[in-house]
Amino acid sequence: MHGIRKVLKNRGVIKINGIEYTPDQLLAVYQRHLDKLTEVGEREAAWRESVQEENAMEQDIKALTATLRLYLGATFGDSAAKLLEFGIRPRAKPRASAQTKMVAAEKLRATRKLRWTMGPKQRKKIKGAP
Repeated sequence: MHGIRKVLKNRGVIKINGIEYTPDQLLAVYQRHLDKLTEVGEREAAWRESVQEENAMEQDIKALTATLRLYLGATFGDSAAKLLEFGIRPRAKPRASAQTKMVAAEKLRATRKLRWTMGPKQRKKIKGAP
């Protein structure tokens, strides 16, 4: 912009890409662009500040929600209907698949065999030498 003011100020109309501009019109075009850049920067800064404020609020809300969930659980128990009124689904109990149960049973039997662990009925069957 400094060059336009200094060098082109005394020139008449300048034709650029088929469009005629006076030096003042060129300055106005560039000034509008600079104004928009400034506005974008200000809006971006305001947006970033809003995001940071929302993140801080979210941390507070998470803590409040966890405490409220505990309070509601203590007040209403596991009553799904009451909890659903607050938009809280009761915690789902984990269910093991048949494959997982089979693997667990095999590990249990192997551990008992290695440790010679027996139940009371199995111990009664053992007879020592007379």
